[in-house]
Amino acid sequence: MNKWTNISVWTLMLLAIVSLGGCGEDTTDNTLQVSAPQALAEARQVMYEGVVSSDPIVRLHATEALDYSVGAEAGDVFIAGLTDESDGVRFASAMAIGDHEYAPAAEVLKLRFVEEESKMVRPGLIYASYRLGDNSHMEELAKLLFDAD
Repeated sequence: MNKWTNISVWTLMLLAIVSLGGCGEDTTDNTLQVSAPQALAEARQVMYEGVVSSDPIVRLHATEALDYSVGAEAGDVFIAGLTDESDGVRFASAMAIGDHEYAPAAEVLKLRFVEEESKMVRPGLIYASYRLGDNSHMEELAKLLFDAD
């Protein structure tokens, strides 16, 4: 009986060693491999999906990401963002228009000056207008710099 006990113990130990350590070296390559064009396309898709999110913070970050990575190519998104319900998205959209001097937004900017009441957004509109050659709102910017809000 002692002989069978020893064989059983050694067998269990061998099984434990094999199951924990494996039978040999793992030769599979577990590195992530993605093509750069595919990664870029997927990132753009995520950003464009983000600008229509129900979460204003996601829309804000997606707008900023498009500003930094895609640029003027996303100009229509920036124009649409000027009427977003979120002050942050409207501001980021105006800043993106200014950053890229996106001329097709000039007429929309003029309309936004009439309708926009947020003191947070107006400096972005002034910046965008200035970058598009309209410096008629610079006096307002000076007043906003010293506004208590």
